[in-house]
Amino acid sequence: MLNPGLSGAEIEQIIYREIERLFEEQDESPPELTPDANLHADLGLASLDLAELVAVLEDKLQVDPFESHVAITDIRSVGDLCRAYQAQLDGRAQDAVADDLRAAQQRAWARRDSR
Repeated sequence: MLNPGLSGAEIEQIIYREIERLFEEQDESPPELTPDANLHADLGLASLDLAELVAVLEDKLQVDPFESHVAITDIRSVGDLCRAYQAQLDGRAQDAVADDLRAAQQRAWARRDSR
């Protein structure tokens, strides 16, 4: 189970640090990370990169939100990823997490369609 002593900001910091580490391992400069940054389109993370990131986060945070709360395919942005892990900390119901992620996905589609 997730360390109850971790705040949402600490979880976010760990996630950002691990994303930056992925870039550093590939000898690339980490891009500016924002909650709206799309993991694939903006950051260029491939499926394998995301799988590695989730495995590292599961080890560090001692939780896998994709086991029961969220489908990994619903994760599009850095913010979605942070919300999925923070939901475990908050103990929110699966429906609340799904609603948050659906809203984020709709915002992303609206941005894409406006281009």
